[in-house]
Amino acid sequence: MYEAWVPIDRRQGDAAPAPPTRARGAVLIADVSGSSRLACVLREQWDDARGAEELSRHLRAAASPVIDAIQAWRGVIVTFAGDAAIAWFPDDDGARALGAARDAQDAFRAVFAERPPAAPLGFTVDVACGDVERAPVGDPEYLQFEVLLGAPLAAMSAAQRAAEEGEVVAARSVLDALGERVRRGAARADGAGALGVDVDRPEGGRRTARALSHETVKPWVLAALWACPVHAGQHLVAEIRRHATVFVQLADTAALGEDLG
Repeated sequence: MYEAWVPIDRRQGDAAPAPPTRARGAVLIADVSGSSRLACVLREQWDDARGAEELSRHLRAAASPVIDAIQAWRGVIVTFAGDAAIAWFPDDDGARALGAARDAQDAFRAVFAERPPAAPLGFTVDVACGDVERAPVGDPEYLQFEVLLGAPLAAMSAAQRAAEEGEVVAARSVLDALGERVRRGAARADGAGALGVDVDRPEGGRRTARALSHETVKPWVLAALWACPVHAGQHLVAEIRRHATVFVQLADTAALGEDLG
């Protein structure tokens, strides 16, 4: 189950993080909103343990078809950040990423169409394109993962602020690259737009990757999570507990990407 933490293109090799590399392509962030409110409602309906399991069930139901949509368009989920998945589409001008975004939105809506959760979950998808640095970070003894750096990530931040529930929003870089191939929605003052794109899904479908050994996967999984008793054949139990969260955002990832290059 932990293999999902390893980017699928790394799973096709030796599952080791690659040295920092720079390439041109598109970045997609698929973000679920409302999970904190849903957690509170489920905790009131049930006890902490059952509420946590119900929340986990809802989020898994939402995430699985979104992941499938991204991979069907030859995207690679590089990492997860809270309720958001960050995906990379190499050699893409934004067309494949927008196709994946459209399918992800459709899949998310379908999941909860008949049985909506006790509190509504929202979903937005943001896309940008350009030169990106993909680099490994972290300590394999605790957690290793990869990050994306560069101008598209800065543009993505503006697109996220423009996004409204249920929309696909693209940065100006994507709108300029695709031109008339884009089906635009409502115009936005910052140049972003809610949109779709006329493009066919790539042939061959999602990538396949070999199974990995536990020791190969372990560095990609948070040490505290790895210590849970799932490996002894027991069910991994979700939990709701009080905690403090610290978010750190690099202000100029575009410049940092240039420095790494």
